[in-house]
Amino acid sequence: MKKLLVLVLSLCMILSQTAYGSSDWGVSAAMSTKTAWDPAATPTPRPTPTPVPVRMTAFRGDITHCSQVPFRSATASSIFMERSGLTYYPTNVIDDTVSWPWVEGAPGNGTGEYIVLSFDGIESIDVLGLHLGFSTAYRINPRPRKVQFDFSDGTYLQYEFEDLNQMQYVQFSKTVETSYIRITILSVYPTTRDNDASITAVKAFRQY
Repeated sequence: MKKLLVLVLSLCMILSQTAYGSSDWGVSAAMSTKTAWDPAATPTPRPTPTPVPVRMTAFRGDITHCSQVPFRSATASSIFMERSGLTYYPTNVIDDTVSWPWVEGAPGNGTGEYIVLSFDGIESIDVLGLHLGFSTAYRINPRPRKVQFDFSDGTYLQYEFEDLNQMQYVQFSKTVETSYIRITILSVYPTTRDNDASITAVKAFRQY
């Protein structure tokens, strides 16, 4: 009777392992599943987008067929102040006059200095107008020659202007969507007297 009982128990154990598998297989399967779906796995980082250059050409169209987009504010890397206290603020560039310019006040001829003109939000810009130099004392101060434009959407461009005491209009190769325009002086037309580069006016336009 005792031998029969042992035989029955052994048979039950064999049938149980056949139906459900061994305990070792169950643990291994559970560990494999956890490794495959582990939420703590490090995600693949996305590459940082590279700024796309924009081309610029002289604007040959009719500026009256464009709508001016006003700037909200202007800041600069440096500001020149005379001994009398007269200060050439960056806001002079966006006041729609040509009486007073922004004049940088850093050592040297202005190379590397910049002005940042901000809009009241994201704007679509097609054309820029720049009056470079000190309009009422043009030959006294250095005039920006080559400048770089940087925009909030990551695009940028460089452009070399003529040495003219007047507004020069330039057009982008594609519409720029931006909340600001940063203008950095890369080179200047030299002068034999003062050594502070200046910009009289900057205007932005959207084409109809």
